Amino acid sequence: MMRIGKAAGIIYLCFSLSACIDFERFRHEKYTCSSHNYDIAEIVIRNAKAGEPVSVFGFEHNREGLIISISEETAVIKVGQLKLFVDRIKGSVSALRGNQYSNLRCTQTIFTL
Repeated sequence: MMRIGKAAGIIYLCFSLSACIDFERFRHEKYTCSSHNYDIAEIVIRNAKAGEPVSVFGFEHNREGLIISISEETAVIKVGQLKLFVDRIKGSVSALRGNQYSNLRCTQTIFTL
């Protein structure tokens, strides 16, 4: 009788853990853009926390940005004099340099583990 109770408890625990939402240990967000004006080919977010670095790969040179603020929906990234506004839901990216504002054509790829 005791074995049946333990087995039932283990089965219940397995089902309850499998029903949990998003046990994410690793997330890699990549935004592939073709912005020659801003020299942005790809933006890669590896650690989605404020203050963490972001890799910005360009056509002429690569740079490192810094996450200023981030939420489930948006991210603001500073790369030198450039501010990038990322819509993490739609996958769109906007850029602000001085008083020049542009919407970039980007595609979003998310890899989770």
